[in-house]
Amino acid sequence: MLAAGAVCSIAVLVLGDVRTGGYLLAATAAGGALLRLALPERFAGGIVVRRRGTDVLMYGLLAVALATVFSLVRL
Repeated sequence: MLAAGAVCSIAVLVLGDVRTGGYLLAATAAGGALLRLALPERFAGGIVVRRRGTDVLMYGLLAVALATVFSLVRL
């Protein structure tokens, strides 16, 4: 699900609407944080990298950073 979200957001980025694609990418990262928080480790699959708290924090920070960067883009 997260891979599909990332692919769709990058497609939107490439096909013209940079800000919307960036916001979709940030939403995908936020979705990863929520999934990592909610799912047990055996169901979380490839989004398990470190301890749960660390993963949620990193995905959340990535989402905030992406949203901030793409809100500043002037294209």
